[in-house]
Amino acid sequence: MKKYLLSIFAVCIGLPTAIFAANEVTATSKVNAEIVNLVTVSKSVDMNFGRIAPGSISGSCELAVDGTRIFNNAYAGPGGATPAAARFDVGGTPGTTYTVALPASAAVYLNDNASGESMTVNAFKLKLESKDAGVLAGVTGTDAYFNVGATLSVAANQSVGAYTGSFTVTVTYQ
Repeated sequence: MKKYLLSIFAVCIGLPTAIFAANEVTATSKVNAEIVNLVTVSKSVDMNFGRIAPGSISGSCELAVDGTRIFNNAYAGPGGATPAAARFDVGGTPGTTYTVALPASAAVYLNDNASGESMTVNAFKLKLESKDAGVLAGVTGTDAYFNVGATLSVAANQSVGAYTGSFTVTVTYQ
């Protein structure tokens, strides 16, 4: 009888293991990756406010994204280079969304090495190729370029000179 009880006990202990083993299943997942082109940006036109004559009080010159200028207590100077908004070309994987980051206000200065004076560039504005001004997200292939305008602060009786500086834009895939 002891042998019989031991046999039944052994079967009962082993039976759940056999049942669980029969219910074990597996599944397989594919693993994929796609390598895409890096987003690229390159400057094709430099920003140029053109010639400006200062007033007797502080003023400004707003350079629109289409290259037109609006003066406030400053005036258009004669001749010189044609004013132009900066233009940047964007490349990458077609159909991919990207965003543009512009410089923070008052983060850019134009300096004249001869006089040692400077002027501030701020209030940067953006116009993507196929979007309304101010939209900061574009699509590669559809928005292959964007223009950037800004406002130049001109001091009262600003010293005559050739003022230069630079600014950086950042383009990032979404």
